[in-house]
Amino acid sequence: MALRIDRVKIEKERPRVHLRLSKNYSYDQEHSLLLFKNEPQILTKKQSQIIDLLARNRAMVVDFEQFQDYVWSEQIVDNATIRAEVNRLKKNLKEDFVMNVRGMGYMIDKP
Repeated sequence: MALRIDRVKIEKERPRVHLRLSKNYSYDQEHSLLLFKNEPQILTKKQSQIIDLLARNRAMVVDFEQFQDYVWSEQIVDNATIRAEVNRLKKNLKEDFVMNVRGMGYMIDKP
């Protein structure tokens, strides 16, 4: 019985690396992979960084300045460029879970 309790404690202490984004999408934080029905999805580097930023900040609005710092750290881009890249990403997705928060940025709500 003591062994069983120890196993439960170990499982609780492990960090959660799979984040549920929608009904069929999840994000593997450890490997920075977007998964659809547990199948890795092919994204560009910038799209992967956008998903990473949004997934790690679920239920919070990610503003344009955060995108600028995290995804385009080496370049100066305007909000229209960020919106265009997010829209290209959204077109590649099979479910609509990236929400636009008008005038502020984007977010992924907790499913």
